[in-house]
Amino acid sequence: MMTDKALFELAWRTPETERAALLDRACEGKPELRQRVVALLKADGASAPILSQPAAVNASLGDQVTSGFSMGDTAGTVIGSYKLLQKLGEGGMGTVWVAEQDKPVKRRVALKLVKAGMDSAQVLRRFEAERQALAMMDHTNIAKVFDAGTTTTGRPYFVMELVKGVPISKYCDEVHASIQDRLELFIQVCSAVQHAHQKGVIHRDIKPSNVLVAMQDGKPVPKVIDFGVAKALHTKLADRTMYTEIGQIIGTLEYMSPEQAELSAMDIDTRADIYALGVLLYELLTGSTPITRERLKSAAFVEVIRLIKGEEPQRPSTRLSESKATLASLATLRRMDPKKLSSTMRGELDWVVMKALEKDRTRRYETANGLARDIQRYLADEVVEARAPTAGYRLKKFVRRNVGKVIAASLVLGALLLGIVGTTWGLIRANAATEGERLAKEQAQAEKKKAIEFRDKALDALRATTGEDVEKLIGAKPQLSTTERAYLEAIAKRWQVFARTEGTDEQSRAIQAEGHFRVALLWQNLGRRDEARPEYEQAVILRKKLAVEFPTVPTYRQDLANSHGNLGMILQDVGKPAEAEEEYCKAIVIKSQLVVEFPAVALYRQELANGHNNLGNVLSNTGRQAEAEQEYRKSMVILEKLVVEFPTVPNYSQGLAGCHYNLGVLLRAMGKHTEAVVQYRKAIAISAQLVVDFPKVPAYVQAKANSHNNLGILLSALGKRVEAEEEYRQGDSYQTKASHRVACHPRLSHRVGDRPQLPRSSADGSGEAS
Repeated sequence: MMTDKALFELAWRTPETERAALLDRACEGKPELRQRVVALLKADGASAPILSQPAAVNASLGDQVTSGFSMGDTAGTVIGSYKLLQKLGEGGMGTVWVAEQDKPVKRRVALKLVKAGMDSAQVLRRFEAERQALAMMDHTNIAKVFDAGTTTTGRPYFVMELVKGVPISKYCDEVHASIQDRLELFIQVCSAVQHAHQKGVIHRDIKPSNVLVAMQDGKPVPKVIDFGVAKALHTKLADRTMYTEIGQIIGTLEYMSPEQAELSAMDIDTRADIYALGVLLYELLTGSTPITRERLKSAAFVEVIRLIKGEEPQRPSTRLSESKATLASLATLRRMDPKKLSSTMRGELDWVVMKALEKDRTRRYETANGLARDIQRYLADEVVEARAPTAGYRLKKFVRRNVGKVIAASLVLGALLLGIVGTTWGLIRANAATEGERLAKEQAQAEKKKAIEFRDKALDALRATTGEDVEKLIGAKPQLSTTERAYLEAIAKRWQVFARTEGTDEQSRAIQAEGHFRVALLWQNLGRRDEARPEYEQAVILRKKLAVEFPTVPTYRQDLANSHGNLGMILQDVGKPAEAEEEYCKAIVIKSQLVVEFPAVALYRQELANGHNNLGNVLSNTGRQAEAEQEYRKSMVILEKLVVEFPTVPNYSQGLAGCHYNLGVLLRAMGKHTEAVVQYRKAIAISAQLVVDFPKVPAYVQAKANSHNNLGILLSALGKRVEAEEEYRQGDSYQTKASHRVACHPRLSHRVGDRPQLPRSSADGSGEAS
């Protein structure tokens, strides 16, 4: 039974809009308990933190602002060498701020501070426990602690790394991360948790909002944060925190292990984190937790505990196969065909996830490294250690859950046994005649399944051969050496093998189309347009048939639209604008329909914006300036919404900067110089932020240089020589930083200034080539 104090603390940390429902569940049949807790809440008068906070204590750096400022804490307050700038989050015991450090180095950090009036012995012990837990860590994927101290009023604080990231599940959906990408990120999370365990610390609240993904050197890096409810195993920290857990549930319900769901959970070890990692992996793969948030919200408190402790979760493949309403969207967010998504989960991934989610912790992975190694084996096509539960084990669990029913069934079974024995012999003989047919049928189905799996792996291998090396060679050099060109041509021949795949079934044709598309994409980027055009045309023919035959598979329509768009670019480059316009329009029609059917899929909206931008380019080049302006503005409207919804995805900002740039070029040609200046400056502002966030990406630096250069040309034409010269200097400065240098001078830059920017090509062919 939950104590008054424990229920009060849980209700205090629940949003006011959901507090009544919580009390209804927890106090069902106990009106006196509810009255006492409500009285405590009224006497306290405190605001509640956000729902994603755990049931005990959690002031996550990743959590959003939830209530008013604590007394005495305002932006501009100076604490030691740190100036508070902006509040990031607030929990039961402390607040997290963005702060600026002025010495010995100038940088922005995250500062966690005990709230005024919350300096009770228990809060201070828990705060000190978190500080000690973080101080022991030294791992790439764990937020680092830089400093610690006490304010002049005696409130402790500590300073840690400022993680500019988003929850891992949100990041994966924003960038449409594939299953492989999600697993590779998850392996890094396991490495961080393993490090914490080796330091003797159990996190106890692993969930997406406590695993933030930030970009470092152009690559996503997960960071585990918030050890506010951590527990130490072997250090003094354990003495300071263990007793506070009596009568409380520590952690977040959706991610909580069965042993954590005990009100007096003292016997917690590292395998509680393994369970939470299993829930996180389940969510990354299927888009939902094993026990959904909706079920937990609607269930009474006692029922919630029963679900956590006793209900066996569905396998990931089963959850996906039953998610018919959302399967297409889930598949698109993972860059997969809906039919293939659940089959990909079936087998080894099911086994790995379910082993981590075992209710009996002795059957879970012993360590986070063990879980990570099994995922690495899966990615390497090696045999995983996890296995499907045996029939005996499943029977044992069934009997344990249904003792009464099993006893009753056994009595009935005993009464029928004698009659069954007489009938069985005849049944066996009758079945023997059909057993051979059944085995032959099963063998044929197994061979068919094996063939489909082989083709699926072939298609994955085809896409994987794109590789970073190819993209770097094509995009980073104005000229390729003989050796580099030969390397790329060898890859093209490898793709041509896939284009010649035999077979007329769905999978074979999908492989053939992908092979033609890849060969065309490579020839296009190497400037061999005459060879690229027939490959794109063949890809269009094959993908059009697939889209017609399988209209419920959005991936086929998406691929067809990309083929039309890239063919349009080839036709535009070889001087056939009318044919190019026709291909662009076909692509836009398909993409518009996908956006209508799947409005939540950001990738479809981005590709529609690219389509309008490309059509604007061809219309501009053929003198249809008013129509071109409309297309550019359509593209900008879509991209502006995407930037607001997904501010951490740089491709959307880059595309928006390109649209402003292209519109500036067009308006300048139309004689609308003042409006053109506005568009160039918007392009510069967006590019400048991209350069700050991603200083090592040459394309962003180059785009900023081009925008400064073209604005300088326009200002010079308007007679504003001083302003023009400053833009040239800025352009020259950023041009020097870019990988290819082009002199920013009025007499040399008009060629660059009149050229619109096109969307960049994507390594996997999911976008359109430039």
